Amino acid sequence: MIRSGARVTLRNGSPADVARLTAIRGEPEIARRWGILEEGEIEEFVAEEKTFVIEVDGEVIGATQYGEEDDPMYRSASIDVYLTTPSHGQGLGSEAVRILARYLIEERGHHRLTIDPAADNAAAIRAYEKVGFRPVGVMRSYERGPDGTWHDGLLMELLADELIDESAQQGQPTTFHSAFPILSTRDVGRLLGFYEGLLGGEIRYRFPADAEPVFVTIGIGSSEFGIAVDEEAPEGRGGQRAAMWVYSDDADGAIERLRAAGVMIVDEAADQPWGERMGRVLDPDGNEVLIGSRSGTSQA
Repeated sequence: MIRSGARVTLRNGSPADVARLTAIRGEPEIARRWGILEEGEIEEFVAEEKTFVIEVDGEVIGATQYGEEDDPMYRSASIDVYLTTPSHGQGLGSEAVRILARYLIEERGHHRLTIDPAADNAAAIRAYEKVGFRPVGVMRSYERGPDGTWHDGLLMELLADELIDESAQQGQPTTFHSAFPILSTRDVGRLLGFYEGLLGGEIRYRFPADAEPVFVTIGIGSSEFGIAVDEEAPEGRGGQRAAMWVYSDDADGAIERLRAAGVMIVDEAADQPWGERMGRVLDPDGNEVLIGSRSGTSQA
């Protein structure tokens, strides 16, 4: 089978794809979500009828697959997908899922599709929402990660008449969909001692992962905030130590939209070392606002 969209092509795999897919599955971000490859796993994958490699301009950037429930009372299909890390944040995952969803609805006759990203994989969740998937509920301790701990999953579903056509999204304004504050400090460890050690917060993300962090995300209950190193952060009382990070579906488009509205642009949107794209603006009171696009549409 070969199915193509504006940029993405899905086709059945072959032994020639094994090396490339193995390399993608070995990328740290993909391995964290999909686990460690077992011997012969990719060879079996490319031989399956319900699996496809994802290509852009002739280059393999990932893979997708579907499963089917054939009981007439519960007939439905499920989707999984992953992309190589450099292809995250470009809408390619949404397009791949949309192509496969249309195939399952129009050619396989399914009226209901499901997908189940990790509950903390906000980028994947947003990518699937663009296709028309809606959150149903959190599946607690749903899957075990490579580190041996159990993680929550999010069940999402799409009915046949809810599939969003890509052309329907063209021309729509850039949207903003989540925000959180970031505290600046000269000493991350000092603040971790307070927020993690005394307030019971947990580190949900750190960069870099294998060295002294320059940024961490702390979770307390259902809330999250960041702590970032800034060698010029004020000490003692007074001075600005916080900025607001706002996620957009398109950082570049968001910056242009804000510029047109007369907002002060401090930094243009640019790729960041941790894999996201970010620009910097000032609100009317001079507070710093970071406009970012999430990386990744990797499925858990």
